[in-house]
Amino acid sequence: MREKFVKNFAFLLLANFVVKPLWIFGVDRSIQVSAGAIEYGHYFTATNFSFLFSVILDLGINNFTNRAVSRNAKRAGEYMYNLLRLKMLLAFIYIVITLFFALLTGVRGWLLVLVLGSALNMLLLSFILHFRAYVAALHIFKIDAFISVLDKLLAILMMFSVLFLLPKFSSRTTIAFLVGAQTIALLSTTLFAFLFLKQRIHLQTAQWNLKFYRLMILKSLPFALLVLQMTIYGRIDGILLNTLLPEGSDETGVYASGYRLLDAATQFGFLVATLLLPLFSKAIKQRVSVAPLVKLGTLLVLVASISLALFTFYFRIDITNIMYHTFDERYSNVLSILMFAFIPLASIYVYGTLLTANGNLKQLNQIAILGIVTNLVCNFWLIPREGAIGAAKSALITQVVVAIAHLVVCYFVFTQHTDLVDNKA
Repeated sequence: MREKFVKNFAFLLLANFVVKPLWIFGVDRSIQVSAGAIEYGHYFTATNFSFLFSVILDLGINNFTNRAVSRNAKRAGEYMYNLLRLKMLLAFIYIVITLFFALLTGVRGWLLVLVLGSALNMLLLSFILHFRAYVAALHIFKIDAFISVLDKLLAILMMFSVLFLLPKFSSRTTIAFLVGAQTIALLSTTLFAFLFLKQRIHLQTAQWNLKFYRLMILKSLPFALLVLQMTIYGRIDGILLNTLLPEGSDETGVYASGYRLLDAATQFGFLVATLLLPLFSKAIKQRVSVAPLVKLGTLLVLVASISLALFTFYFRIDITNIMYHTFDERYSNVLSILMFAFIPLASIYVYGTLLTANGNLKQLNQIAILGIVTNLVCNFWLIPREGAIGAAKSALITQVVVAIAHLVVCYFVFTQHTDLVDNKA
């Protein structure tokens, strides 16, 4: 199992490290430089709005599906047909609630258009992740790797064709190109993933089964609550910057410049978690030791995160100057602080996934509540005083607290199951 993890992780990592850096350092960076910090700050705020209620699109169904199908692949067709109809209903509810909340908080005009576009893209991404949950659960990791980068690859091809024209466009037109390219790419990837699964899984058509949906939602609610709480303490920073400060859009743009690299780095941890979840679930069900996988996953994420954080710290000024053509210390300071936050965050992808596979949703939700409280207290204290740098410090403090809580819970949970932690098991 360990060898299988290493082989598939290497392929998944290669696919993502070839395509996604092109998007982040080629397309996304060029967009921010061309559009400017203020307009890109609007885009970043709209993106965070779309993330804030994205739990409605899932309600924990993806994690539940990954775990359930990895344990019993014969029911994949039943799950897929029924859950797709449920997700369509959730998609409608998500769009309505996101727009309502945006209007309620004073979002109007161009920013509201960006919120709608970002929400549509989040909707499509949710369907892609849902289809990937089946692919990963069936252990078709190479196709999962391809799907994970296909939307970015298509968006890169579209954006590269107009990048040389960006200086001729207004800032808003540039952002509109970005959102539109993402929509087309995500829609194409969604169709590809669905058609692939349709060939592998026999969809078992059936009438609306309210009992089935009620049971699925009840089982998924702990996952949904967890995702919602993690989204709040992970994405609220940009929204608070835009609302707590009079110059919020500028500070949000500065914060977004560093957060972009943190978000790119977390893709590494997400890839590890994507592979570990079905492997952890299968090992726990078969009462096989998870210790080798835990050690390997921890070693991978810590070596990568510590190396990246130290490299970014020592070259923070050069990185910001090369990427954004500015010597503004806010950019370099925010970047270095956020990259140190990647160290505890990376460990969460291993130990949080282990607790998820073991079904410890109550403990995970308690940890998430701790994360929300820590983040809000720090943000309300630091943002008015230090702006984007304060938000970055809040993110670092929050991730450290949450990571320690994961380690403590894992220690107490798994020391009670010696068969799962004994290397000789």
